[in-house]
Amino acid sequence: VENIEEDDDSKIATRSSTTSENEEESHNQLLRYYQGFHDVASIILSTLGGASTTNTTTIIPTITTHHHHHQHAPTSPTAAAASSMGLALACRVLLRLSRSHFRDALRSDFANLQSALKLVVMPLLGVFDAQLHSHLNDCEMEPYFCLSWVITWFAHDVRDTAVVKRLYDFFIVSHPLMSV
Repeated sequence: VENIEEDDDSKIATRSSTTSENEEESHNQLLRYYQGFHDVASIILSTLGGASTTNTTTIIPTITTHHHHHQHAPTSPTAAAASSMGLALACRVLLRLSRSHFRDALRSDFANLQSALKLVVMPLLGVFDAQLHSHLNDCEMEPYFCLSWVITWFAHDVRDTAVVKRLYDFFIVSHPLMSV
């Protein structure tokens, strides 16, 4: 498991200038790479990579330092490199998704995600396919079969990139559990 860390200069500004300590603490939790996150990054980069950064201020908040709340251009080596390659928007979107939709998958283990899958997938199977649900219960099968679908938003299993990009459009504007 590889740790994903960010420089103080690459923190995304919140809409409000005041943030509670609990929100700040949860925002700065350590994110950990998992096998499959590269599939997510590949779709984001293929869609937004090389995008112009001149008109992105209306879409993504400006970057601020951790210590100051004024706006400025990216100054960290990471932010400067991403910007020079036209990847600033893709990096910001990926970071935002990491903190929201993929937050549970990027923790030290999949415990929260596994709980959500058990609470959502198995009851849905019971409603839509009682025979399959019964078989999986008899075998004491956990819903691990759908884990890759959720942690990659189907990018690992669906080969048609255009379809995957449409799914990403839908998931980005939906509740983080929509992929389940």
